[in-house]
Amino acid sequence: MEIRFSGHSSYRTQYHIVWIPKYRRRILKPGLASYLRKLWPKLLRQIPGVELLEQNIQIDHIHSIMIIPPKYSVSEVVGKLKGQSSRACPHKGIGTVVIIGRKGCHPRDGVDRGS
Repeated sequence: MEIRFSGHSSYRTQYHIVWIPKYRRRILKPGLASYLRKLWPKLLRQIPGVELLEQNIQIDHIHSIMIIPPKYSVSEVVGKLKGQSSRACPHKGIGTVVIIGRKGCHPRDGVDRGS
């Protein structure tokens, strides 16, 4: 890990961030996972200095290793990332997930694809 420099400081920050859906639902199907792999680097380019070093998407959680400069809080970057990606998914035909009870989740289009 290298030392980075900003205007008046040097830093070496690398964060391991794990995102888990509520109740650890298995909502990160292959279509959504591949879309998020492409989308997250694009979204992070809008925040100067933030880099996505590594990303691993499982069916029920996402591991990512990011470099976040000290001028941004980790919660700010993760909040922007989650908010912008959740707004982008329905527009790409992936659909939003509607939770019905605790047994399964079904896409909003009403087609039961199993859980």
